Amino acid sequence: RCAGVAPEQLEKQGIRTMAPSQTQAPAGDTGGKTFFGHPRGLATLFMTEMWERFSFYGMRALLVVYLIAGGPDADSSAVGGGLAMDLATATAIYSVYNAMVYLLTMPGGWFGDRVWGPRKTVAIAAGVIMLGHLCLAMPG
Repeated sequence: RCAGVAPEQLEKQGIRTMAPSQTQAPAGDTGGKTFFGHPRGLATLFMTEMWERFSFYGMRALLVVYLIAGGPDADSSAVGGGLAMDLATATAIYSVYNAMVYLLTMPGGWFGDRVWGPRKTVAIAAGVIMLGHLCLAMPG
């Protein structure tokens, strides 16, 4: 009771009788469908992150091989399709690629959080990954 007034009367007038923390949903309550007990959006984020990791480690494994393979000096039995760079140039490109992956996480995270927001950031990142894979799959 609050100063002799029934709580029902206070609530009719729009006055809250309990602290906000007692009237809000529990911390684990997502308010909707879940995916193995987690919010639905986490499944999309997980799949995008897994796709990105697969792409990153796949590129780490094959980038230098692609850069140095092929070219006019290649053996006649060798599979072509590479860029025929010398090893020093290929290693430098690989090193810059690796450095940029780690150095751009802070400005990229800041931009994603402050400018686009979480949903738009995940959607745009997935689109960029998809376009990158399409470019790698196109011949020539």
